Amino acid sequence: MILWFVISVFYFIRTPYDHRTHDIHGHINYTKFIVKNNYFPAPYEGWETFQPPLYYLINSHVAPNSLRE
Repeated sequence: MILWFVISVFYFIRTPYDHRTHDIHGHINYTKFIVKNNYFPAPYEGWETFQPPLYYLINSHVAPNSLRE
């Protein structure tokens, strides 16, 4: 466990933020879609919408007000 922690910390220190989150905008758009339209999008109705919706449903309930605009 300690070895994994050391390796992961080294990885996080040595890699840029956008290298690890290259698709974050698609996930944010999925959550925005649920918040604004109050239903789940069909698969391929958006960039990340082919993924299971539970994570995004949870996000839509804790979403900041900026997503509701």
